[in-house]
Amino acid sequence: MKNIAKIIAAGSVLFALAACSHVAKYTTYDFVAIAATSYTVSESTTTLVIPVCAYPENGETNTTVTFDVKNGSAVAGTDFTFTPANGVLTFSGEKAQSITVNIIGHPGQFTGDLKFTVELKDASNDYEMNSYTKATVTIKDEDHPLVDMFGEYTMGGVVLDTGGYINETWDMTMSVYDGDVTRVWLDVTAPIFSSGYYGAYFKNLPAVYAVVSSDKETITIPYPQETAADPNDLFSDVPDNNFYFYGWDNDAGAFITEKGNIVFTKQEDGSYATEDFFGFSTPSETGGLFYYWMNCWGAAFNKKN
Repeated sequence: MKNIAKIIAAGSVLFALAACSHVAKYTTYDFVAIAATSYTVSESTTTLVIPVCAYPENGETNTTVTFDVKNGSAVAGTDFTFTPANGVLTFSGEKAQSITVNIIGHPGQFTGDLKFTVELKDASNDYEMNSYTKATVTIKDEDHPLVDMFGEYTMGGVVLDTGGYINETWDMTMSVYDGDVTRVWLDVTAPIFSSGYYGAYFKNLPAVYAVVSSDKETITIPYPQETAADPNDLFSDVPDNNFYFYGWDNDAGAFITEKGNIVFTKQEDGSYATEDFFGFSTPSETGGLFYYWMNCWGAAFNKKN
């Protein structure tokens, strides 16, 4: 029964964890929690404050909480410092204390995004740990050579649907490809046409990577590429739950399975456009393609303001 009460109590404070000023009204035991499980800051950020909350069942708070800061790609003393340096927070009547992180930026030096974790370890006076005990901190690098290209785009092109070829637009996100500054991830919400039976929208089409030229004049998507589908989305019952990005031969009505490229070229208005045909497919149960597929050409994308 006590365990059930704890589960109910933990669930009742999920929204309260967003800010320690909110009081958990249905707490049936004393516990502490970190305010959020992830934080993202730019390297030019001076200070990050991570609240830690204490929730007593009755009366005032009275506990000492210890925490660890664990290096990842970000290293304490090189990329950040933190206080209190002894890793101890004392609650004496307060509902909130905080861990303060001072960010050490590296302007003009490309380091890639850096990460470290902060984790609550123990609390005195029988205070227990809530499920919110660890936060991952990401320090976003501002010196990536493609930083001005990252963000949200509107993409448009001609696609095949049940009604024939139509003009269509959808959203695309361009983001960092870890480990290679010449590559980016392109994550698209795109229309999928399914084997001639019905049309639908695959809302979370898997991302593909692309290569950006040094002068940023071309963005090239190599194919074929294998990407995992979202198991919670439409068409999640595809074999192996994988989609494949291919070039498309419109005359032959078939995907081009040998290696190739789709090239988007920068236009005078700053957009990128291609006349190449491309699409996504997944193998059928008989070993062919065309189980679900889509094709598109004349596609162009513009960065949103």
